[in-house]
Amino acid sequence: MSATIKDVAEQAGVSIATVSNVVNGSRFVSDDLAEKVRHAIKELGYQPNPLGRALRKGRSYTIALILPDHSNPFFLQVARGVDEQARRREYGLITCNTDEDPDLETFYVSSLLKRKVDGFVVAPTHRGAETLRPLIEHGAPLVVVDRCIAGMKVDEVFSDNEAGAYEATAYLVGLGHRSIGLIAGIPGI
Repeated sequence: MSATIKDVAEQAGVSIATVSNVVNGSRFVSDDLAEKVRHAIKELGYQPNPLGRALRKGRSYTIALILPDHSNPFFLQVARGVDEQARRREYGLITCNTDEDPDLETFYVSSLLKRKVDGFVVAPTHRGAETLRPLIEHGAPLVVVDRCIAGMKVDEVFSDNEAGAYEATAYLVGLGHRSIGLIAGIPGI
């Protein structure tokens, strides 16, 4: 059985509040008492309960990343970047794959809102304006990546794919190429 905050308090000879203050850094605790608490934590192998912390603070310390295709190398890079930034800030990351299915995107948004996820990073499906509306209505922090959503005021990070395609084509034409092919993704995205 794992050690509880009460076990740590008893071992250190302090109150539960003192242990909590040391663990969370929420109030001043003398160096002597703090050292006793840290020693008891180490001896007992105490691990704070993240669910209890989330309930007390009203935060889950979790970010949701909803992507349309985990097998796409571009989205793998997006996931790596989001994961790195989340870890730096001591947030967990939940990743979801929609397979470009708006119904699945709706399911994930609803499910993750119920789990009190602190924020969302989403590369939306073609019905993003509809499927992400509950996030806006709940005031959930939201960043949309790779695809803009017309008519929604949200933070966005994306490339200008049209200008990029134009520049790539102009470059090839400048090299003298006249027969240029295009492999495109989903129309409208």
